[in-house]
Amino acid sequence: MIKVVIQKCETYNEIGKALDDGLKKLGGIESFIKKGEKVLIKPNLLGPRKPEDCVTTHPEIIRAVIKQVRKVTNKIAIGESPGFVGGLQGWNKLTEKTGMKKIAEEENVELIRLETPKEIEHKEGMIAKKFIIAQEIFEYDKIISVSKLKTHSLTVYTGAVKNMFGIIPGRIKSGMHVKFQDAANFSKMLLDLYNTKKADLNIMDGIEGMEGQGPSAGDVKHFGIIGISQDALSLDYVITK
Repeated sequence: MIKVVIQKCETYNEIGKALDDGLKKLGGIESFIKKGEKVLIKPNLLGPRKPEDCVTTHPEIIRAVIKQVRKVTNKIAIGESPGFVGGLQGWNKLTEKTGMKKIAEEENVELIRLETPKEIEHKEGMIAKKFIIAQEIFEYDKIISVSKLKTHSLTVYTGAVKNMFGIIPGRIKSGMHVKFQDAANFSKMLLDLYNTKKADLNIMDGIEGMEGQGPSAGDVKHFGIIGISQDALSLDYVITK
């Protein structure tokens, strides 16, 4: 049976205990990560915005995830591939502004850009039969997706399933938007991607999120929750309900 945990968490100062309590309801981090495995933590880093803008995953929830994973393994990296970033200067601006560089340095984990293209077939896809995704993710045993609870101007909502759109390298994502322009087809493509490469654990930052003109131009909204599930689709379903 698929389980989804919605854990109350009013502030980022409480995130360590809230995440620990939530994960315990699913058997603890040890239920998802084995000793010595390499783990990639995948936040939502849509653009170079401050954490308080609620456009990107808050760095303190990433810190809390790192501390949980460290109970099992020290082989940890943070990885993302935002669509707009060009070159090292842009990547540095993104990681500094979002607070990810600071967290990576303080917690002594790698911070990597998912940028090497690898073509993957998905013959069972509804609308997309193949994807170009980042080669780097295959260097890790497990992926933890840490999404941000927001509205979205095209898909209405963006959460756990859509966060894995970030495993498609850089500007290749723009081509997907051109190919699948309407909300229905774009959403089907996201589901095809979800069935091509799933995260092993999904955590949603819903302490402070966004409503209105998301994913980057909306209004900050306090939800006071985090969501946790092995299954991204189930997590999104429960959150939207």
